[in-house]
Amino acid sequence: MSQDVAGNGTRGRVIPGVSINVTPTCADTTGVPVTDPVTGVAGYRATNIQEGKYSLYAQIGARQLAGGVTSAAVLDLALPTPRTATLVDSWAAVVE
Repeated sequence: MSQDVAGNGTRGRVIPGVSINVTPTCADTTGVPVTDPVTGVAGYRATNIQEGKYSLYAQIGARQLAGGVTSAAVLDLALPTPRTATLVDSWAAVVE
């Protein structure tokens, strides 16, 4: 059984692409410098660390309104944080 999580506004509309967006982890690194006791190098302590947030994002095809005006919508659904970390081994360019 399927479920329409986006609501009735997406039925019968074209969705050309879907992506997973990640708001990066954020931390405050301002404050008094801390000196590393081993290397003697000054650095800053990270505080107020906030985890990244995940969402499913899609632009939904436009429909014609009166007077030739089009109305496009954006789908942005919050997703739970993955159970395991994602590891990117390498990047590659694809040229066609």
